[in-house]
Amino acid sequence: MYLFRTNAALLLEAVAAIDKGEKVKVEIDMRDFVKVLQSAQALHRGDFKQVKHERILPYAVWYDMVAEAEEIGGELKRLVNIVDSGQADHIIDVLEHYVTPPDAIATYTTAHKAKGREAQQVILADDYPTNYKKGEWVGISETEENLLYVAVTRSQNRLEINKSVAEVLEKYGIEFIDLVEDGDDVNEKYRAVVRKEIKAQQRLVRDCIEA
Repeated sequence: MYLFRTNAALLLEAVAAIDKGEKVKVEIDMRDFVKVLQSAQALHRGDFKQVKHERILPYAVWYDMVAEAEEIGGELKRLVNIVDSGQADHIIDVLEHYVTPPDAIATYTTAHKAKGREAQQVILADDYPTNYKKGEWVGISETEENLLYVAVTRSQNRLEINKSVAEVLEKYGIEFIDLVEDGDDVNEKYRAVVRKEIKAQQRLVRDCIEA
């Protein structure tokens, strides 16, 4: 399971995987994101009658959207980059025609949607906020801490951390050990030890995030 903070980052990675022929399951509303992109494109070219999505309607002109994106970053910044880079048409085409295969090997979802769920392997995407601003440690908001906590506690056997978690562990001088539970030939006693160590690592990450 790949866990993202934002829909835009998720879909960029998903489209890249689909382009490579990988079989993925995307657990967000792709149709809504297509409509967001189409409205953003319309704003970019000055076709204001075609700006229909509620997320884009507040901006009178493209410059206003760009200015706010530069200020707040995150998903809005990624939307601006998609349109400015000319990727929007391709992304829209892929998302409009993609059908999830029954034998998908990877799930792309957000931390919000992953609440209450677990997976054997969890990979944290790098679209979570950094703890630094202009080289100084500032941490992240309580809301972001809670979301990051949800993300790091979704794995059963393997967790691949991202930059945000690595920053937290580095601040506290802790080395994260990536533990993998091997195949069926591993005896149950060993598997129990591995599970215990995995949970210990997750608690370690959680405690640092909450500190």
